[in-house]
Amino acid sequence: MISALFEGPESADSVSEATQLLRDGLDHITERRERAVIVTAIGAWGQDTSDLLSDPDPAIQGCAALADACAENPRATDEILRALRARATVDEWFSEPLPYTEGPARHALLAAAIERATFEELLPAALAMVPLCSNLTAAHDWGPLLGAAFPCGYAECDGPTQLRHEYLSALVERDAVWRFGHLTASWLRDVGLPTDRDAVKALLRSAN
Repeated sequence: MISALFEGPESADSVSEATQLLRDGLDHITERRERAVIVTAIGAWGQDTSDLLSDPDPAIQGCAALADACAENPRATDEILRALRARATVDEWFSEPLPYTEGPARHALLAAAIERATFEELLPAALAMVPLCSNLTAAHDWGPLLGAAFPCGYAECDGPTQLRHEYLSALVERDAVWRFGHLTASWLRDVGLPTDRDAVKALLRSAN
């Protein structure tokens, strides 16, 4: 059954039928990954998964929250942010990426969170992930988060500057972020920040 999920149904009627079929079988499946593939497939087909936000398995809750149909659901956003704050647990959910998602579950959750939440709401999750950030993860975590922190550029953004500086300060202290800086300089330039670590530290000192 799982292999059939990699190709979506061809019509609205078949989507409805396939969704109901999978939902009928979901309660009888115990293996986490198999259940997660079903839930992400249902969500990818544009179906509502909000009822699955109450699933007893936090991994299934997270997968349900990713559905586009839950994009405007505050409970789904809260679930995503909660999962990201417990980032070590999220990394243990699945050994390989799920179908219909790009990369590890943590990256998929973060991409959804950036689309749905304010930076003030994102900050606790962003700080929780700093210990996992490096020059190799820029495209999936701290780079997009910097964009969310400074959507108008460092010098132009209004609002909760202290919160943005709190995140930037945490990144400055993370050595792995600054290795081989030529690989990550574009992320800093895109938000109007210096590409040199010491220059960013000086900027933060001058802002205090």
